[in-house]
Amino acid sequence: CRSMTTVAGASGAVTHPAQGTYGNHEGLCWRIPCSGLVSISFTRFRTEANYDYVTVNRYVETTGATTVLKVAHGTALPSPVTLQGSALVYFSSDMSITDTGFSLTYTCR
Repeated sequence: CRSMTTVAGASGAVTHPAQGTYGNHEGLCWRIPCSGLVSISFTRFRTEANYDYVTVNRYVETTGATTVLKVAHGTALPSPVTLQGSALVYFSSDMSITDTGFSLTYTCR
């Protein structure tokens, strides 16, 4: 990640970008800390198919290790993800063609 944001609260939303289109060469992460079950649901999704990706990962707080659970790109709304423990959402874009990005909601129980 070129930039990591830790979300606050047991539930909330992540939107990237806030308006307009995302940039080229992005590598952004959002850490969702949770000691229970975390559920992630996408509410909007538009990235360049096969080139700009959103990856949902299991994130081990003590080591920083990740395990990929879902990789999404294009315009189809990804299915929800539920996992035990913390999550890391990673967005990456290539050197050309951008779109309006994504929005997701999360809940930690």
